[in-house]
Amino acid sequence: MTPKECRDRAEHCRQAKATIEDDFTRRYLAALEQSYRVLANTQEAVRQALKDWSDHNDQTKQ
Repeated sequence: MTPKECRDRAEHCRQAKATIEDDFTRRYLAALEQSYRVLANTQEAVRQALKDWSDHNDQTKQ
């Protein structure tokens, strides 16, 4: 799952949460939305860290 897909699912949860009346399901969807956003941010951070690490290693080999 890509960061964009995670953000899309988070948005879907946010929209669904607005239509739900019971508290339990709203809290569940809010937690799920937050989890998808954290997952997207984490994936982006890891990809950037790997890119930076790779770039750093390429520079030290030269």
